[in-house]
Amino acid sequence: MDVRVADGWRRFKRWWHETGFLSNACAVGIVAMLPLMVFAPPQTPGDMLVMLAGIVMLVLLPYAPRVLGPAGLPLCFAATWMSGTSPMDVGVVIVSFCLFIAIGYAFPGWGSAAVVVVYALAETVCSVYFGAHSAAVSGVRGFVQGWIDAGREMGTVPPPNAADQPGPLALMVSGTLISMMVSGFAVILGYSFSSNATANARLAHAEAMLGCITREQELTHMIHDSVANDMSTIAMLTWRAKGVEDDTQILDAIYERSHHALNRVHEVIDVLNGKRELEPPDPAAEAPTLDAAIERIMEEQDRLLHMLGFVGSSRIDGDLHTDVEADDPLCETVTALLEEAYANIVRHCAPPEDGTTEDGTGYSVTVDLDGDVIRLTATNPISHEPTVLRGVRHGRGLSLHRTAVESLGGMLATGVQDGVWILNARIPTR
Repeated sequence: MDVRVADGWRRFKRWWHETGFLSNACAVGIVAMLPLMVFAPPQTPGDMLVMLAGIVMLVLLPYAPRVLGPAGLPLCFAATWMSGTSPMDVGVVIVSFCLFIAIGYAFPGWGSAAVVVVYALAETVCSVYFGAHSAAVSGVRGFVQGWIDAGREMGTVPPPNAADQPGPLALMVSGTLISMMVSGFAVILGYSFSSNATANARLAHAEAMLGCITREQELTHMIHDSVANDMSTIAMLTWRAKGVEDDTQILDAIYERSHHALNRVHEVIDVLNGKRELEPPDPAAEAPTLDAAIERIMEEQDRLLHMLGFVGSSRIDGDLHTDVEADDPLCETVTALLEEAYANIVRHCAPPEDGTTEDGTGYSVTVDLDGDVIRLTATNPISHEPTVLRGVRHGRGLSLHRTAVESLGGMLATGVQDGVWILNARIPTR
């Protein structure tokens, strides 16, 4: 039994949050009206029609609050001229309260406050001076009469010349204040939930915009890190093949890089067309760890650089305290930055004709896995740009990677010292 009650309560709360505040308020009003009609039925057919019209208005109010809110108040005001029975007065209060909630929800601002004041004045003035029926005025009269009756039962002597009921002016002022308090509370309630709904809509819009910006940045990374880097490598391989008699290995590398770049271009096109998600994870495949991914990239890039005639080496040292899988954002950032470091070597470090640099050194790429920190250092001597890449625009790859590294709490620094380009990155793993 307790399980069914708890499950029913959860379903009710889910429905309450999904349907919206105005719909919930009108539903509560309808629930209050139905037993009122059953246990205290209207005394005349006209009263019954008015009560049914109020229920219909509450049903339709969530769908057209801007129309039914202002239009329903004159109908409620007209209903105050009916019989004046207690069920009728309570029904008018319920419907008008929901109408004021709708007005505060649909018309936030000083206009709602003006409606509250005008309706309260009109209701009480017509009740005091022209015979209409107001729940606020009736409440004041009932309270005063009850206070007088209680005083008489206790033997309290009323003041000299005291009437059993307050005068018209006192009734009008007190009734107006009570009506304004109740209606104003309903308007403020509707306004607060309207503001909350607006804030939630803005938050959802901001999250959607942030998602679009993040998606565009990831696409930019994908295009730059893969396509642009592959094109640079292909250009260098083609340039290198001119001076090699047996160019079979270089042609195979060109084909491999071209195929990889073409696949990435199709991935970007599919993402832009909405045919696939950006880098969807494959839960069935076992993702390699970060050190394995780094070793694979180093081996592949060293092979290509040596094929292009570059001299240098790559090295990975140390261990991390926790395993980082290849589909983790940290691993994606590290591997993308590592590939960018190799791409910069291809772009900006011309291979020497004899396979060695003037000072006997070449490029160096080192990744140090130090517990909770990953350190990446890449160096290469700077020389004149090779003819094949002269005049080619290289974009802002490092700035994109700096943003990604800093988003993880790390830092990326680059600079030139004694003719050597130096890239240092420090990325925490937690």
